[in-house]
Amino acid sequence: MNEPQTRRPDLVIFDCDGVLVDSERIAIRVDAIVLADLGWPLSEVEIIERFVAGRTRTSTSTRPRSKRSCEPSTA
Repeated sequence: MNEPQTRRPDLVIFDCDGVLVDSERIAIRVDAIVLADLGWPLSEVEIIERFVAGRTRTSTSTRPRSKRSCEPSTA
């Protein structure tokens, strides 16, 4: 049988800083979906306020604890 011909790319560009493609908007939408599936529904605005551009909150008191949580129990 004939093997399929595969052509190696001449160039591969890694856009690690988002200059070529603004993937942050897509990632925020995906975060909202995944977090909601895990029981922590957040709007895109809330995700931006909490996690984007180095802004993080250290408090997790507003987040419901999951049965699968890896966080230590406070009880």
